[in-house]
Amino acid sequence: MLSCPVLTSAQLSVEEQLNKIEQLVIHYPDTAEKELEHFNESTSQSVIEKYAEDIAYIKALQLYRKNDYDSALVVIKDILPRYGKQYNLSGQAKCQLLIGFISEDIGNWDQAIINYYKCVDLLEDQSTIYTGYANIGIARCNNYKKNDFSSTLEKGVQQLKENGSYAQQLFAEKSYLSLMNQGKPETFKKLDGIGNEYLQLNLNREAINIYKGLAHNYYKQRQYDSAEYYVDEALELVFSKNINNSLLPSLLQFKGALFYKKKDYDEAEKLIYQSIDSYDKYKLHSNKYYPYKLLSRIDTIKKDYQAAFLHLTAAVKYQKLKEAEQKKRLTHILNINAEVDALKEDNASLKSQRSMLIMAAIIGLLFVTMVAYYFINRNKKRQLQIKAKNKDLHNLVVGINEKLRMQKRIGIADESISNHKKNKLTLSENFDLCYQESYQAILNEYPQLTKADARYALMFALGMSTEAICQIQSVQSSTVRKAKSRVREKLNLSKDSKLEDYFMPLLEYDNQEESLLTQ
Repeated sequence: MLSCPVLTSAQLSVEEQLNKIEQLVIHYPDTAEKELEHFNESTSQSVIEKYAEDIAYIKALQLYRKNDYDSALVVIKDILPRYGKQYNLSGQAKCQLLIGFISEDIGNWDQAIINYYKCVDLLEDQSTIYTGYANIGIARCNNYKKNDFSSTLEKGVQQLKENGSYAQQLFAEKSYLSLMNQGKPETFKKLDGIGNEYLQLNLNREAINIYKGLAHNYYKQRQYDSAEYYVDEALELVFSKNINNSLLPSLLQFKGALFYKKKDYDEAEKLIYQSIDSYDKYKLHSNKYYPYKLLSRIDTIKKDYQAAFLHLTAAVKYQKLKEAEQKKRLTHILNINAEVDALKEDNASLKSQRSMLIMAAIIGLLFVTMVAYYFINRNKKRQLQIKAKNKDLHNLVVGINEKLRMQKRIGIADESISNHKKNKLTLSENFDLCYQESYQAILNEYPQLTKADARYALMFALGMSTEAICQIQSVQSSTVRKAKSRVREKLNLSKDSKLEDYFMPLLEYDNQEESLLTQ
């Protein structure tokens, strides 16, 4: 025997309030709408902003319950990426579940299965009401496709019974009976009992669905009187409870089809026209293709071929409209899934970048430590640099070492320069002073080179990196590349020639001085 949970009046947290409203949407949409309105009025703006995605999801669920699939998808498209950025797996799973419901309702079972599985995977197949609904949905779709579904159905039913409310437990039981014991008389009796329990819970829409399902089962078995009984039970609920139920047109259509089978064509025609008017009332225009098709058959039987042609033309028109709507919705769903997949890739990339930043920070810390250790032991510092520094920091280290080397050489080579004057020299002028012998030798040897060209040629000969040259000259890397091309052109050298080897003999003076300085 299924148990009904006892509700308390204890103060609920924000999460509990929103979860309660979400569950109400499924079975008591009118109550849920009032509860959500009260929540928005009684809650501070900061809290509403904090839970904006959860509130939006409830609105999407409400739109789905009203069969406004397109608007529901627009909301889901907005909040699903936001849930992804927050790493909110439960929120993402709920959105995938809702997309699965919509895909199933429009008859795209393959896409529905994909979304249901995404819901299950996001929650790692934990036992929740969402995985319960998703697994039952997968079973339903596989039933439509004539595939095996028993194990998935049993898992979903168990998950929903373990975690769901009494109404959700009834839904699980109904799903199991409908799929596992189709066509059996004892199943019909049990389903009728579940319908009565729904009525006791004031879940009239769910009871209507039960009766409609029973009517279809009896219809397939050609027990038209029993089918008519249950469709009348469903219609009585719609009218007596004053339910704004979009199931009404399909019920009228179904009853019209029953009278068509009974060959009461006048009554069938009357009911079918009523279903068409009802489809218009609920703005379900594309669903009118079947009523018009049935009218065309009745017209043919009555030998009113002109009316049959007009009704068949209308049927084709609305069938194309339905196909276009389904294609549009499927495209929308695929776009949402594509955006979500792209977001997952971005998140993976961000995680990778975060790891790289952490690694870079570690390397930076090691670098600072090695620079400090340099002043203690120069030779040991160089060995540690070779082992520890990565490729990305190498060029920058070369540039810094060049600056230190120039400053050291300037201090030793030209003690006549006062500290005051030295501080006014630019880094480029310091470089010229540091390598003045080689610099002058290049100017003397190649008069076609300007002073700037000679300075660049000397830097190339020293094997300095582009980054280091940029720092000394205070230029961009493109300027260095142009200088290299310009020097080659003035010296009639090929593009493949190595300037380092070409100018190396002219570094003799500076190399001799370096040898003296390090003795």
